Amino acid sequence: MNHRDRWPIALLALLLLAYVGLAGWYSLVIPLGEAPDEVPHFTYVRYLAQHGRLPDTSEEHEAFQPPLYYAAAAALTFWIEDDPDAPFAVRHNAYYDVADPRSPKNLLLHTAGESWPFRGWALAWHLELVAAEEIDRLNILQATLLAMRRAVQALSLVPDLVLVDGNRCPAWQYSSVAVVKGDALVAAISAASVVREKRSPPSSSPSPPASLSLLAFLVGN
Repeated sequence: MNHRDRWPIALLALLLLAYVGLAGWYSLVIPLGEAPDEVPHFTYVRYLAQHGRLPDTSEEHEAFQPPLYYAAAAALTFWIEDDPDAPFAVRHNAYYDVADPRSPKNLLLHTAGESWPFRGWALAWHLELVAAEEIDRLNILQATLLAMRRAVQALSLVPDLVLVDGNRCPAWQYSSVAVVKGDALVAAISAASVVREKRSPPSSSPSPPASLSLLAFLVGN
């Protein structure tokens, strides 16, 4: 292999190292639980790791999600036991106000149990963040956006507006708005989430197109 053949491999290795470095930096700098829906995603993984089965929607808020990421993260962290001196607990920041730009930016209160060296649930959480980055690198996000497009295109009506519970919208011709934590902030998304969960039998997950069609119907004409 000559020098000209080696430089693309070296460039790829450099990009992968940069990616791993940025993912690790993000995991260390951003406090746990501050990303959209991060807490219920984490508790879903811990449930799967500790019980060895998929939860239903009465047990975990995100149980309707496809289980690939959660199974991968549970396999990565099942051996980690919670530290009895620093048990897992979610403490909401009472001073956070989404409508007040002057309020504190943290959704949660953070304790020394999250500090380095990581142990117990904090260690599991950081490893799950790494797993999430890897899953995203495999382009599952694009598959999700494709499912959204197909779901709305399958409707018998053309919606005036589609509200997406997340941080981005697919590339499509519909007027749409992405709402982070939409199920807590927008009544139509909350209603779609409630109906979806009520219509889902225990230990089963409705397909993304069904849920998305319901949401698009609620915010359509």
